[in-house]
Amino acid sequence: MTGEDKKASYIDFLFRQVKEQFQADELFEETEQIKIKAGSFKQIVKMLEIYNLSETSEDIKGIAFEGFLGRTFRGELGQFFTPRTVVDFIVELLDPKEGELVCDPCCGSGGFLIKAFEYIREQIEKDIDGQKDSIKAEYLGENLENIEDEEANRIVEEKLLELNKELVISKDREECETRLDTLSKKCIYGTDANSRMARVSKMNMIMHGDGHGGVHHNDGLLNVNGIFENRFDVIVTNPPFGSRVDSELKIQESDKYTDKKKIKYYTDKYGEDYKKALKQVSDNIGKPILDLYEVGSMSGLTEILFIERCLNLLKPNGRTGIVLPEGVFNSSNLEKSRKFFERKGKIILLVSLPQEVFGSSKATVKTSVLFMQKYDEVKLQEIADIEKKVKDDFEQQKKDILAEVESIDTQIAAVKEEIKDLKKRLKDKKETNKDAIQRELESKVEHENNLKEEKKEAKKDAADRIKALDKQLDSAIEDAIKEELDYEIPVAEIDFAGIDSTGKKIENQLPALLEEYTTYRKENGVW
Repeated sequence: MTGEDKKASYIDFLFRQVKEQFQADELFEETEQIKIKAGSFKQIVKMLEIYNLSETSEDIKGIAFEGFLGRTFRGELGQFFTPRTVVDFIVELLDPKEGELVCDPCCGSGGFLIKAFEYIREQIEKDIDGQKDSIKAEYLGENLENIEDEEANRIVEEKLLELNKELVISKDREECETRLDTLSKKCIYGTDANSRMARVSKMNMIMHGDGHGGVHHNDGLLNVNGIFENRFDVIVTNPPFGSRVDSELKIQESDKYTDKKKIKYYTDKYGEDYKKALKQVSDNIGKPILDLYEVGSMSGLTEILFIERCLNLLKPNGRTGIVLPEGVFNSSNLEKSRKFFERKGKIILLVSLPQEVFGSSKATVKTSVLFMQKYDEVKLQEIADIEKKVKDDFEQQKKDILAEVESIDTQIAAVKEEIKDLKKRLKDKKETNKDAIQRELESKVEHENNLKEEKKEAKKDAADRIKALDKQLDSAIEDAIKEELDYEIPVAEIDFAGIDSTGKKIENQLPALLEEYTTYRKENGVW
């Protein structure tokens, strides 16, 4: 075996160890091999050997990894990433809290999930720091005047040690013994349809401190493992847009989750909700993906489908921030879709981003960020009741119109009886004034004919009026709902978002908007 062969074997050995370490996380396929030349590997090791990566903070490793990603994926795969300034703004505005579940159904390299993880971790660290200060103040005094008290110092040291344990993530992927454990293993979820991007997202999150266990390679429109309807408090995403899901695109047998061991694992974890979630795929094999979504009958645009997907994934009163092309908000072709979404959730803020914000990624479409809060069951029932009332009112109007025709039928029936009686009298030999009866009969027959003509006109008029009512129904429902949902929609237009079309850092107006909206949100009890 040559020297180069030995090097290659050693690299393969190391890669097998990595695959085994992350086997449960499905980072790599069983048959996957590392493709790197021994010389390149040697050069990388030589460049990195001066650093102690074990002691390097997650922030530094994460920044380095993202720098590598930016060059590799923008050039090699043509992927573009949401600028960090925009990611920071969206996550900080949605303000996810400890214990809340966060998801990105189109997670890409994991930027939104990493920010959410870091944002909540910072809250935990700040809270623990506050507890530490309280302990020191309790046992050592506000100004640490009892610092020489050995017993007090011992107690403080023990309590601080216990608090520090809350910031440790255990290696056991199941155990959640600490607050950071729970955040890492139970609160962060994502999917990406590109297997390589899903893996990159996992690795990126590991580099930033973890939270990767909830990320899966899966179509973001389909349920998988812990990602299903009515489960999340916060959704943050930049979905693919500008393409369509064809009506011929069907749910395949291969989309079905079949790993019995994993199914049992997730069933034990999530119960009946998980079994129900799997039916989204298993009960619809061979059916168009568009049929899974109510808005699918209105539009096949990916961005439209993902708006509904995000709302479906949210718990009642959950909130979402979605980067979207501005055509979603002003295209006449999407008016029906917009009305549909307005019934599902409240628009809490709309932010127009500058044209060049994605310029460094060679994307030219102008975008906005849509922030929505999903309505709870009470509000949805109110909207349903409004719709029912309008429909009932229209049905009553139709009945009143038809009653006008029926009243003519009643008159015709009465005249027929009179005609029948007159004819009977004409045949009665005892009648002496048959000429008068004949004249009355002729008058009644003429009246019957006139009523029949009146009925014909009334039926035509009724049909026209009912047809007009049917045309007015949708707009009447919309008007009634709009009156019920009448609220102020804050709208902001940003000229500078911290990055220009070349990727250079520039003025950033987003932090000021964040501060302004956060004040507005709290004063108005938005959530």
